[in-house]
Amino acid sequence: MKRRYEGRIRPAGESSDEDELLDYMSENSPKPEIKSYTRTIDKVEAENERIFQLFLRGNSAEFVLGFDVNKRLKDNWTPLLLAASVGAPEITALLIENGADVNIHRDYYTPLMAAASCPKTTSGYENSLLVVCQLLKNKVDANAKTRKRETALMFAAMTGNCSIIKELLPYCDKYAEDNQGWTALFWAVNGNSMDAVKLLLEEELPYDKFDVRGNLPIYYAKENGFADIIDTLPNLTEEENTITCNEFGYQDFFDHGR
Repeated sequence: MKRRYEGRIRPAGESSDEDELLDYMSENSPKPEIKSYTRTIDKVEAENERIFQLFLRGNSAEFVLGFDVNKRLKDNWTPLLLAASVGAPEITALLIENGADVNIHRDYYTPLMAAASCPKTTSGYENSLLVVCQLLKNKVDANAKTRKRETALMFAAMTGNCSIIKELLPYCDKYAEDNQGWTALFWAVNGNSMDAVKLLLEEELPYDKFDVRGNLPIYYAKENGFADIIDTLPNLTEEENTITCNEFGYQDFFDHGR
């Protein structure tokens, strides 16, 4: 076959017969490698979806432990993180019995934090408490922190799960602060969790502590119009407010959390 532009430079936009043949073969030939890879991806996604649905339903009778209990699923979740996040104590027990790492994390977000964060609209507080008890029994780190220095106690305070707060208190530093200087009391106030606020005040968490912005817990109650919490939190006098605020200096802002 004689080449169209043999020995000469082809004009821009023109192609040789060989090029056209290769293009045709490329467009019409099967690509087993790509199809095989696609089938592999589809299989993994299908398995991830199956596991997600099992956890969302919380039915341990359907749960088959035929896989690595510490495997990474979609968006870097793990089976134990999922079970804790939906307040599924039976599945949590199965996973732990079969070697699930209780301190495994998703970017430092742990199963204990997930259980403490579980709202009662997802699962009853009593279910999340059972998950927490199982984790604590198996030596979970109750003082673990996220990248923002948040703890499981703070998440429990935010959701207002007082039973989990009580369970965590003997195991954790109740005065811990996150990177904005918030203790669990700030979190309870911000979540409008009245019972948690009362409990943490009884535990002597300071209501007169300023965060890195120079605000007290009551400031956030007033900012959000949480009337019951405003009535519950003691007010500092103007003098106390000024003295305490002045004690928090410029350097403290940058040194906080080191």
